[in-house]
Amino acid sequence: MRADNIEIDELSDADHAALSAVRKRQGAMLERVTAWSAINTGSWNADGLNAFAPLLAKAFGETDADVTLLDTTPIETITDKAETRGFQSGPVVRAQARPDAPLQVVMTGHYDTVFPKGTFEAIKDLGGGKLNGPGLADMKGGITVMIEAIKAFEAGPMKGKLGYTVVLSPDEETGNFASAPHIKAAAEGAHIGLTFEPAMEDGSLAGARKGSAVYDIIFHGKSVHAGREPENGRSAIWAAAEFALAIETLNGQRDGVTFNVGSINGGGAVNIVPELGIVRMGVRAPDGPSADWADASVRAAFDKACQRPDIHGHVHGGFYRPPNPATRRKTN
Repeated sequence: MRADNIEIDELSDADHAALSAVRKRQGAMLERVTAWSAINTGSWNADGLNAFAPLLAKAFGETDADVTLLDTTPIETITDKAETRGFQSGPVVRAQARPDAPLQVVMTGHYDTVFPKGTFEAIKDLGGGKLNGPGLADMKGGITVMIEAIKAFEAGPMKGKLGYTVVLSPDEETGNFASAPHIKAAAEGAHIGLTFEPAMEDGSLAGARKGSAVYDIIFHGKSVHAGREPENGRSAIWAAAEFALAIETLNGQRDGVTFNVGSINGGGAVNIVPELGIVRMGVRAPDGPSADWADASVRAAFDKACQRPDIHGHVHGGFYRPPNPATRRKTN
């Protein structure tokens, strides 16, 4: 039998002891992660994020690490009225041990989920040892595994040779805009980076990650009474819809690049030509040239939609997470 290309019988006594310790903690791990999952930490639920972060700090207090809750800067958002607002997310949780050790590891993760408060909050037992609940795998389960792996390692004879920094984000599901500086600072000088996201369904690990972009495309038109003088108005919703259709036709034009229009907001009373239209959309791209092509395509579609008289606006956003294609290290 093999595990990660290492023969099981090649493991040292210390390795076997660490694995045994983790197995004995399985019940406690399950109890912890289900309790954590019951706390809503949707990316935009500031109360939930701020309530949960101290629980993470307490859990990492079981390791040798010094734990700090780091304040984050507000995340810039666009409201449905095209106003720029700042959203104050929760803190970054940082745990650091042995920063002077010869080998340094950075471990990253996140404690926010995609589920807003009031949605998908029940934990269900699916049978066969499977549970279904918000964040059980992605990634309160991953954080639980991280903590237990650290504790098992620190109980062994090698801990003095390795230091680590853990950075847990409150905003990974929305782009890491608040936590990115803290992740970058932790990565500088590290020899190894590990992220405890869940594995693929077959147990394999992801070897690459597409780049991600989020756009808020804002269109302004000319509002008039739709019954009295519709010919003098310019519908921003029309421009937004024209743009959305153009975006959807881009799918399939370049391998691995996907576009998704998530919503169109704007307008109001049916007797008023809408002055405002907002298209919210996401893009994924597998490599740098593809990301550049995708961004240029979005902006070209926007420029075309703005060729209508009395239509103008701006593009907010772009690629916040660059592509990370799998590469094979060259050896001599």
